[in-house]
Amino acid sequence: MSNNWNQPPKSDPSDQNHKVPRSGLLSNYRQNPSAQQPPAQQSPMQRQNPPSLGLPSQHQNPPSSGLPPQHQNPPSSGLLSRHNVGRQLPASSSAQPPQQLQRWVSGAMDKVRGWSGKMGTVYGYTREPAPPPMTLYRTPEEFSPSRSQPWKRSRVLRLNMQRRLHRERFGAKGFTPGRLWTGIALALLVVLILAGSSTSVYAYDYYQQQLPQVQSLANKNISQTSHIYDRNMTLLYDAYDTNGAGRRTPISYNDIPQVMQTAQIAIEDRTFWTNSGVDYQGIVRNIPGYLSHNITGGGSTLTQQLVKNLRNNASENINRKISEAALAIGLTQQYPKTKILEMYMNVSPYGAQDLGVEAAAQDYFHLKPICTQNFKCTPAISQLDYNQATHKHDPILALARASLLAGMPQNPPLNDPTRGASNLKRALDRQQQVLDAMVKYHFGLTLSGPPITQAQAQQAEAMTAKMKFSYFSHAKRDPHFVDWVESELEVSLGNGNPEAGVVAFLNGGYNIRTTIDANLEQFVENAVHRHLDQPEWQQFPTQHLATLSQDNNLNDAAVVVMNTHDGEILAMDGSANYNDTNPLVGGSYNAADPLTEGIGTGRPVGSTFKPIVYATAFQMGWYPGMVLPDVKTYFPDGAGAGTPANPHDAYQPNDYNNQFSNRITTVREALADSYNVPAVKTLQFVGMDNALNNAHLMGVTTLNSILTTCRKKNPNATPRNCGLGDATVLGSSNDTVLQMTGAYQTFANQGVHVPYQGVLDIWDNYGHNLFHFNPNQVQGTRVFSPQVSYMMNSVLGDEGARYPEFLTDHDLSFWDWPGNGCTQTTAPNATFDGCQLHQVAAKTGTSDKFKDNWTIGYTPNIAVGVWAGNANDAAMTNGPVGVTGAGPIWHSVMEFASGLACVGGQDASGVPCPRQPSRKELGIGTNDLFPSPPPGIVLASTSSTNGLAPTGNAGMQDWMWAGQEPTIAGLTPVTTPPNGGGKGGNGGNGGNGGH
Repeated sequence: MSNNWNQPPKSDPSDQNHKVPRSGLLSNYRQNPSAQQPPAQQSPMQRQNPPSLGLPSQHQNPPSSGLPPQHQNPPSSGLLSRHNVGRQLPASSSAQPPQQLQRWVSGAMDKVRGWSGKMGTVYGYTREPAPPPMTLYRTPEEFSPSRSQPWKRSRVLRLNMQRRLHRERFGAKGFTPGRLWTGIALALLVVLILAGSSTSVYAYDYYQQQLPQVQSLANKNISQTSHIYDRNMTLLYDAYDTNGAGRRTPISYNDIPQVMQTAQIAIEDRTFWTNSGVDYQGIVRNIPGYLSHNITGGGSTLTQQLVKNLRNNASENINRKISEAALAIGLTQQYPKTKILEMYMNVSPYGAQDLGVEAAAQDYFHLKPICTQNFKCTPAISQLDYNQATHKHDPILALARASLLAGMPQNPPLNDPTRGASNLKRALDRQQQVLDAMVKYHFGLTLSGPPITQAQAQQAEAMTAKMKFSYFSHAKRDPHFVDWVESELEVSLGNGNPEAGVVAFLNGGYNIRTTIDANLEQFVENAVHRHLDQPEWQQFPTQHLATLSQDNNLNDAAVVVMNTHDGEILAMDGSANYNDTNPLVGGSYNAADPLTEGIGTGRPVGSTFKPIVYATAFQMGWYPGMVLPDVKTYFPDGAGAGTPANPHDAYQPNDYNNQFSNRITTVREALADSYNVPAVKTLQFVGMDNALNNAHLMGVTTLNSILTTCRKKNPNATPRNCGLGDATVLGSSNDTVLQMTGAYQTFANQGVHVPYQGVLDIWDNYGHNLFHFNPNQVQGTRVFSPQVSYMMNSVLGDEGARYPEFLTDHDLSFWDWPGNGCTQTTAPNATFDGCQLHQVAAKTGTSDKFKDNWTIGYTPNIAVGVWAGNANDAAMTNGPVGVTGAGPIWHSVMEFASGLACVGGQDASGVPCPRQPSRKELGIGTNDLFPSPPPGIVLASTSSTNGLAPTGNAGMQDWMWAGQEPTIAGLTPVTTPPNGGGKGGNGGNGGNGGH
């Protein structure tokens, strides 16, 4: 059977003379049986599975058309259906001749199709061309060739029939107002039907145009707050874009208490569970506002508000409302209501800086998520009924908190109770509206429980009125380390470009478990403040009471604590006060690791560089007992062999205060007492390239960076051409506390260097582990043999060998550790000076003009590096050196981290002690003694005069390579008293080798 909707118009002139239909104006249209059956209605809650959008499997298998079920295969009923041509209207619906009505109806339908086509064109869609107008269907008999002339009544008969029909229709009285209004009503009905049809076409087209946004909105990557924790999951910082909308931590539907759900639904969308995504009654209520372009809100469902927030569209106009409605219907068709409510509570603002209900629960009520070590968290919002004061669960407290939160999305900035008294009043007024709605519409504390009573609502209001709300403080705990971790992660996320990684980090929702211990970090900060800003006894050059910041112009310090086995950073303090803007302090400037600011940054490291050069000499066959006299010496400074010495051109380093010890010293004494001339002799022996190579393998990259940058300009440049001359061994070049501490970690780890590590784990906000650091799988680099490391440890741990220079200052040892057994001697000792319970090794350094103090040392378990000075490079006064400036800070931190218990809430020097972390918490070992001497080295006697075999019993014992013991007797030892020794050596000419 043909479809009359698509039939071409008839052109036969006899068409004007056909018979009048007998039963209705459209009775002769071809009937479609299916048009008489209404389509099956589908409940909004009975949806087919939506497309796969990264949701769980129950949301897969989309409809083939990509549209919600009710939009697939448009129903056969409806005015615009092509199969609806047989739909009959009452014969009395119009007095117009059937042909005129047919022409008018078909014209209107063409107009509707024209509108639809224009709408589709505007939105980029191409619709099918409009079908030809409807025409009456005629049977073949009506067009039979045998009938050449149609039958026609006479004119008189036709007029009489018209008069009779007129009298029958209007009665004896003829025309009446009632009949007029009936006709008008019927005409309006036809117009409304046609208008509704055009609206349906528009809606369908618009829905098709908007539908792709449904998937993109549902999959939208919303910004999420990143959280930084210490190793024991103590929160250090919430990282988010402070120039953006605020903090957000996503939660799942199962975490939202039912009282929170009912409160939110009661005030915003009480038909949420049953509507199709749009509240038509709400739309009708707001029609006056739409027409006047003065929309003030209201009428939008939760789903529409979700769409608005996802699109970040705050405009109030009819176009936005229409698009929101279309998208809300689409979301409702594709997602369960539980998912929509979850998205709403994660996306909606609940305060001036709180995105999502979880951030608000943490901000307003100071509730905290409860997380396991694997970051499986119970969100704060799930604890709305928990009373932190009584440690009990209170349903009325939950109602008070939930009703306050539910009122926030209406106007988050003005309803934020932390923003002053007026805001608090508005928040409480809005809470009252929420509670009134819950009572009025019979909402309970649970979805299926009894409705709350007016008395319960009043209890909740009274409870909230007593709450105290404080403004969210964007403070950092352990700020220098937090900044450092952020910069490291931004570089990683940006594939080497930190600027590209900033957005990813601030919006990525990462949960970073770092390596530091918050309690140890707090002690480090306390120690810096105590030793810089409070008076204490100084042991050198004579005992005297002094305050470093006031008496020595020493105002800043940086500290790093590191696990020697796996490189974990246990503490990092970059300045004396993060918030101090004094140029001498530097505030937020991280003196512990400023390498991000360019090559060569950092501070001159002084004599702390010497052990790297001496260890290289041990690697090449030297040993601690070799003789290196500390006497005035001129070095050719790169001139060829045989060049006559010229004091004006040669390099002549000095010791502390431009003096020399004038002693026949050994390597052990020269390094322990930090003499400069023996150090330069050692560098001359090993060569600059070997020294720089080992330094690089130990993690000191700044020197190689200087060399590489220099050789880009001159490929044939030598280290000396690039500024790395003999003074390099005295620490004239810059480096950082972090890298130098990592270098000393190599000695403590028996010659194996491991890179420093600041992060243990990274999770996303859904509990997926993205990164895990396994300390048992650390890949180290062998730099020195265990024999070389042991010899270096024995030198740097020899308290007795330091006596000629350090006298009674014991800050580089554990002399005050109860029962440790340390003794003070005047002779070199190879057994760590009798400290057989806790052993420690250390080295100090002071740069030229007393601008930098250093102390770096280690135990078998931890390495600690300290720099002290001024952030703006100002010189210190009254000559403080490493053992008096950085040394006291180092001593306190080293003993606390090693487990020496505090007495009366402070250490022996008066540093306030927080809770002391255990070794297990720090992840460090339990062995406090360095390993036993490895095979390959032996204790042998040598002459203290020339290092050969001793004469008789005169000599000293020290470690040396097995098989290299001297066999030729030397001279009788001659004891030369110190001649103006002191605390270190001023290297002169660019290098200061001080203590």
